[in-house]
Amino acid sequence: MNILFLDIDGVLNSNEYLTEEYEKVNRRLTREEFFDQKCMRILKKIVTDYKLQIVITSSWKIFDFKTVIDVFKNYELEVLDSTKNYGDKRGAEIREWLVNHDNISKFVIIDDDF
Repeated sequence: MNILFLDIDGVLNSNEYLTEEYEKVNRRLTREEFFDQKCMRILKKIVTDYKLQIVITSSWKIFDFKTVIDVFKNYELEVLDSTKNYGDKRGAEIREWLVNHDNISKFVIIDDDF
């Protein structure tokens, strides 16, 4: 199995994107609007082309995992799992996830901070 460890903020959106969206609608953005459609289409292509399974590493797994699942479903993307939360220690979260899942062929990490 090929795994994509995926962050969200800074990967599937940007400060520039969020500012532009806010200026368009002139109100607080909904959680769904935090996801840049262009980024989501690119993610879909990457996941499909490389036959990746998605594991969420983002803090979204803590405060709004349901929105992540719902938005991904709109793009026909499934989330396999999420890592445990160790605060800002994503490397440790990913390492633990890999140790507990021995059927991994390859993995890639997409994160704007680490």
